[in-house]
Amino acid sequence: MALITIIYALSPIDLIPDFIPVLGFLDDIILLPLFISLTVKRLNNSHIYSA
Repeated sequence: MALITIIYALSPIDLIPDFIPVLGFLDDIILLPLFISLTVKRLNNSHIYSA
């Protein structure tokens, strides 16, 4: 899940292109925090403490 989040954040390809005035950035504003939240929830304590 972390890899998907990083790829989506760095990819120039979006679900809704950024040249569409409001909707273009709205998908980034909604999806990136959602992906980050899901990634953090999937980490268990052993991953966090071993880092």
